[in-house]
Amino acid sequence: MAHDGRSRVPAFIEPMLATSSKNTLPDDPRYVYEWKWDGYRSVLQVAPDGTTRLTSRNGNDFTARYPELDGALGDALGGRAGVLDGEIVALDEHGRPDFGLLQNYAGGDVAVAYFVFDVLLLGDDDLTGEPYEQRRAVLEEIEPPDKNLVAITPSYSHADLSATGMSPADLLDVAAERA
Repeated sequence: MAHDGRSRVPAFIEPMLATSSKNTLPDDPRYVYEWKWDGYRSVLQVAPDGTTRLTSRNGNDFTARYPELDGALGDALGGRAGVLDGEIVALDEHGRPDFGLLQNYAGGDVAVAYFVFDVLLLGDDDLTGEPYEQRRAVLEEIEPPDKNLVAITPSYSHADLSATGMSPADLLDVAAERA
């Protein structure tokens, strides 16, 4: 069968690993802070026509296991190929990620979503060598058609926190309260 290239899913790109701290966060203007979503880390590879492949960070194909995420970005990438980094999460009745639900996921019985926190490739642009701030700006331009299936997760710069009177420790306290 001939393909016109529009259904060609981009190759897997190994996701970048973040640093973490269990009890403290660095209070340093060079840092940006993001939530840990308690899901399965995965890479979403999207062809120009929207055809998708969902791959674990170890290269295992998750596409068939989570069919509701197939094509979930629709035309949000404007006909460009893309590789996004994020987590597959199962949501409880309050819309919060619940790893236990994800571990016992059997398809259709639990709401599943893909929470995106980085963009590694968009169109012909390999963004892996670009600074975080530039990748984040590109990511925030993407508008998923169904935010219940694909959500661009928030990030907080040190300046953002300071402007609201918060510190990184305060953000960690908020996370603990919501756990």
